[in-house]
Order: sequence, then C-alpha cells, then structure tokens
Amino acid sequence: MSKFKFLQLVTYKGEYTASHPAVKAFWKAFFALDEDEKKKFLQFLSGSTRIPVGGMKDLHPFIQPTAPETLPVAHTCFNLLDLPNISDDVEMLRRLRISIEHTEGFTLV
Repeated sequence: MSKFKFLQLVTYKGEYTASHPAVKAFWKAFFALDEDEKKKFLQFLSGSTRIPVGGMKDLHPFIQPTAPETLPVAHTCFNLLDLPNISDDVEMLRRLRISIEHTEGFTLV
C-alpha cells in the first residue's frame, strides 16, 4: 500500500485535519519509525500485532487532539489515537516511541 493511500485511511476528529501541524508532525514521526517500531505502533493502536483480514482499510483508524503536554494514547477498542497538539516532529517521535514501547496488547488464541 502506498504512503498516500495509507494516509487516506485515517479519519480526523476535532480541529485535526490532514494539514494540521500536529498531524503533519505525527506522520513525519511515524514514517521515521523502523519496521519493528511500526509493528509496535499497530499493536499500540489496535491491540493486535496483525493487520485485519481485509487489510489496512478495515482498521478504520481515528486521530483526535489532546493536550500538548501529554503522550500519545490509544483506545484500542476504537482504533483511536489521542495525539498531542504539538508541531515539533522530533518531539512527536520521542513521545511516540515512549508510547509504543510501554504498551500491552491482546491476542486471540
């Protein structure tokens, strides 16, 4: 899946749009993650290490604003990401890495 198509799968809430500075900082940070970190992000966001059977389009992720001083927080039941309202992509990457390294997901047997 191309980067552009992937970006189109996300729904933004509140003041966030694809062109919002915090969202741009997030995507710059996200695409700076290595493959292992991207897998951890998937678990952080969805609670699972696996892509849905129907592909990424069936993930239906949402991104909504939260306070600038917070870390990114995921609500796995809704594939909802609370994203701090900051435009510094280096700081966003730092916080994103903290969040994905300190998460627990669920798996089905």
